[in-house]
Amino acid sequence: MLKHMVDDFSPSDKLKGSNRYALCKLTLCLYIMLLASCTKHYDDPAVVASELVYAFVDADVRKAQSLTVLEQWDRIEEQMEGREPFKCREGEWDTTGTSGTCYHAADNERDCGLVYQCASERTPYCLLVNDILVRETENGWKVYDWGSICEAFNHSYRCEELCGN
Repeated sequence: MLKHMVDDFSPSDKLKGSNRYALCKLTLCLYIMLLASCTKHYDDPAVVASELVYAFVDADVRKAQSLTVLEQWDRIEEQMEGREPFKCREGEWDTTGTSGTCYHAADNERDCGLVYQCASERTPYCLLVNDILVRETENGWKVYDWGSICEAFNHSYRCEELCGN
């Protein structure tokens, strides 16, 4: 039955062998590009550290695990348990983002201390993560350890001071 349906098309409607091959090749290329865009390999350790902070703010276990070495996945699940995603609510003025420093601990290691700040008149908030240790691996930079995490609700500035740092 399928043969008859295909034969019902005029020759100009059918894909010729080379056109069919080109279409398959294009489809495969698009699939590979899509797959590659879904798996991130980070080239910048500061971006990895910053993304980890955002994962804690968003309470996103999968994102945090994608940024860390496998040995830290249980710790991620433990620290994310009961966390609610924080949403910075916009007011007339607001700014959000991470800031901090990263320094060379070794040739392929960085030590970062970063703070996320929501400077919103409706939902001021900050989250500080100390000693984010990032190491270069064959899969890009990955977090292999971090220190204390401190949150301050109703405060967007002075997070380090409020957290005792």
